[in-house]
Amino acid sequence: MTIDVTLKNDRGAIMRALAETAENAEYGDGLRMKMGSGIVTVAPLTLQCALRIVAESEDMEAAQELCDVLRRKVQKLDNMAKGSG
Repeated sequence: MTIDVTLKNDRGAIMRALAETAENAEYGDGLRMKMGSGIVTVAPLTLQCALRIVAESEDMEAAQELCDVLRRKVQKLDNMAKGSG
């Protein structure tokens, strides 16, 4: 399952804030973390002020839920970031 989340603020700042809250995260082309029964990768898009969230899980419903959880978290961080509004 893949979704893109458009941001109002700097995607690098949002990625750093997300990394600070992530437990057992691996870093590479993005931030990869284990959540529940799945794996979620969050990476900045090159040509847009947005982040791509890719969730892998045992079934599509679980992957969708992981995407939704991360989308809400990213949007909350974006709303709290300097320069929002």
